[in-house]
Amino acid sequence: MGNARQKQRKHQANQAKLQLLTDALNPGEALPCSLAPLKEQLLPCVKRLHKARLPVNYSDDYFQDALSSPWCMTASHQGILVGALICKEMEGGLRVQSLVAEVPRRGIGSKLLKALVQRAQAKGILEFSLHVHVRNQAAIALYDSMGFRTSITKSNYYHRSAATLEAPLDAHFMVKTLAVDEPSGALPAVTEISSADESA
Repeated sequence: MGNARQKQRKHQANQAKLQLLTDALNPGEALPCSLAPLKEQLLPCVKRLHKARLPVNYSDDYFQDALSSPWCMTASHQGILVGALICKEMEGGLRVQSLVAEVPRRGIGSKLLKALVQRAQAKGILEFSLHVHVRNQAAIALYDSMGFRTSITKSNYYHRSAATLEAPLDAHFMVKTLAVDEPSGALPAVTEISSADESA
């Protein structure tokens, strides 16, 4: 019980620190963050971030499976977890399963997504896809700006999250295909997060 309380206090302190840091940014200014592969010690933080920011229910198996994917990444700012991307190889390309940011509209999601696309392209992977709730206009705008286009709208796709998600429960299935000779740009640094950088 004491350990849980200690983690809760640390989380609250990190949230307060992050709020002060973001309040100091200019409107539209990106929050600087470093990227790293998803590691098991960060799973509790990633789970909490998903629960707090996404109105979709994810099972424990979902997060455990993510550990086996080399494409899953986290974003941190001054040792605080601020974003996560969960992705897996599927049907000859990559399927983005979830993309979540602690602070909206601060460039966290776009940095994670750009890093994914550039890393994948360097390995010859050119196809990307994802599902997004039809009412999530902010996410749709982000994906559209990154070159994703709606392929089909799937009716009642999010029916399992009916208790937490606004109707309709439909999803846009969005895809992005890179040309073979399309320039990839500079690869963002994706490094290990040390235990000292863990957010709790």
